[in-house]
Amino acid sequence: MKKYAKMLTAILLIVTIPTIIVSANPISSPTLTYTVNGVTYTVFNGLHLTTGTAVAHTHIDTNIRQPAGYFGSQARIFENGAVRYQSPWRFNGANDWSASASINGATIRGMTYASRGLVRMWNGSSLSEYQPTGTNNIIGFSIGGQINSEYEININGQTHGSALDAVSNDDLPELILAKDVDGNIGYVYADDLIGDIPNTPKEAVEYMNRLQELNDIGIYSITIPLYDVDGETIIGEFEICVDVS
Repeated sequence: MKKYAKMLTAILLIVTIPTIIVSANPISSPTLTYTVNGVTYTVFNGLHLTTGTAVAHTHIDTNIRQPAGYFGSQARIFENGAVRYQSPWRFNGANDWSASASINGATIRGMTYASRGLVRMWNGSSLSEYQPTGTNNIIGFSIGGQINSEYEININGQTHGSALDAVSNDDLPELILAKDVDGNIGYVYADDLIGDIPNTPKEAVEYMNRLQELNDIGIYSITIPLYDVDGETIIGEFEICVDVS
């Protein structure tokens, strides 16, 4: 995929548990600590499965209250390696200690679900994303086997595959394995899924305001095309949550 000038590396954490478990408590990835621009952050992902529902969250805390838009997170749920649900970015408000993005959706018995989100922190010049070493931890159980991390090439010369093992957004295939609301399995373009990501605190605040304006008029999700493996034939629509309530 083409490189993003405003994208650096990503903190991507993973937890995986089966849908057949009914859990009263969420399962979390290890908590990681980072110091960025003199501020200490702790981050983790969590996944809570109950009968028929998965709830994922990506959480970031700081030791010092920060101005609005200085850090944020985005949550994703994968189903058998395919992106199934994605939250909007959630950035901190003025003088907040933390920011937490969450997403929930229906599950199917026998599928494998994983929570793998991203965080961004102000480094003094941009909102950068980080991918720490050794965070691809699988916690709990996995049913459905391992995801093939080697991308294949379609007839148009485009890479395609699961985003679950990507170490950063720059490492994503051009076409990402995804599943739409109707159960169609296909691919979404990485550019479409990533969208426009704020690169400064000012842009982060504007981003949150735009989403709130959409919510105020009753819009809580948007759709992007779901393609066949050729990257040309549209077979459905992938829904992206923009609910910041």
